[in-house]
Amino acid sequence: VIKDYVSLVRKGTHVVCADQNKNNLKNMSNFVEKAGGHWAMPIRKLAPLAYPFEQLHGRCAALAERIVSIYINSFAKPDSENIADSLVAKQKGQRGRPTLEAKRQMELNPKKTIAHFWKDITNELDGRFQILSKEKPTIILDNPTNEDAFENFLLGLRLMHYQRPIKGIVLLVACEQNSMDAESFSRQLRSFFKRIAGTVIICSLPKKAGWADGSWDIEKVSNELKAVKIKFSAAKNFKEAFDNAKKLVTDRNGLIAIIG
Repeated sequence: VIKDYVSLVRKGTHVVCADQNKNNLKNMSNFVEKAGGHWAMPIRKLAPLAYPFEQLHGRCAALAERIVSIYINSFAKPDSENIADSLVAKQKGQRGRPTLEAKRQMELNPKKTIAHFWKDITNELDGRFQILSKEKPTIILDNPTNEDAFENFLLGLRLMHYQRPIKGIVLLVACEQNSMDAESFSRQLRSFFKRIAGTVIICSLPKKAGWADGSWDIEKVSNELKAVKIKFSAAKNFKEAFDNAKKLVTDRNGLIAIIG
């Protein structure tokens, strides 16, 4: 995978990474150096997002900050007008106390910080752990399409449960064929349900034009869930699955998660 990505690097290309594996970082830096690219310091922090998004999206947000910073410092620097109001542009230092007029101007026209920016933008990611909190029970929409993404989704549910106990949870899941390994999916659910009580409803996806694989194998997934003794049911389509989920979660502090 690393070789596929770094094959895009040409002389002068800037590369920044948020991977936490030191071996991966070492390999990537070697590839970039050989290709004549610029290897930036890897991301070591999480952007200060609202709970629980800092743990879920914080490193991606920090990566976005770094990309903007590299662009401004390396490409947009000559055109200072473009970065005068940038959140990542450093403000000039000031000696002594500000004048009364300066204080008044700061109150009338406050400078927005990166922390303020992320607080405003955190919940605007449609389909990425999107919380519909006005619904009773709460509904979460997420589209994990691989093992790592599904693990991150379950982490988000645990973080929500730590903040305020979830009283009844139903995971409504559907996937394309081969996008989620049934055995890995079942193993992760078994670990999750040891701490939080709930059930799973699996359903197939309607066939759409242009799809190469179609829907996942419901029978295969069912057998894997039975093997690890997870409480589940199967539905013919999404409408049936959602209707069943609403019947299972009766507490207003419950949760229906629609994923896949």
